[in-house]
Amino acid sequence: MQEKVLGYFFLFLGIGIIFFAALRVYVVYTTKAEPIQLIDAQSNLGFNLSVPSGIAGQNITVPVQMGQLQPMITVINNFVYLIFMGFFASIGFKIAMLGVNLVRPIVIKAKPEAKNV
Repeated sequence: MQEKVLGYFFLFLGIGIIFFAALRVYVVYTTKAEPIQLIDAQSNLGFNLSVPSGIAGQNITVPVQMGQLQPMITVINNFVYLIFMGFFASIGFKIAMLGVNLVRPIVIKAKPEAKNV
């Protein structure tokens, strides 16, 4: 009987984790909350490009800016958040399946042995 109580606990805990992950994804994709910021939108993603000049042995450094990256950074952050919450939901699924296996009764059907004549 104690394994059934523990099984129901694991089942409801796993379902709760799955619903939590789904609710967080819904809230993030309806823009009511911000996802985890893997890449900061305010970061400067520029670099210096070294170009050889006409004079032997000298290089000119040209600063290069990446342009408007806000939409791409938002898509990357949302995608990473979705992957993270999918991983979180899969953990909830495994816990719920453990609970289901504890709740389910174990039934063994044995056939009588046939006598060889």
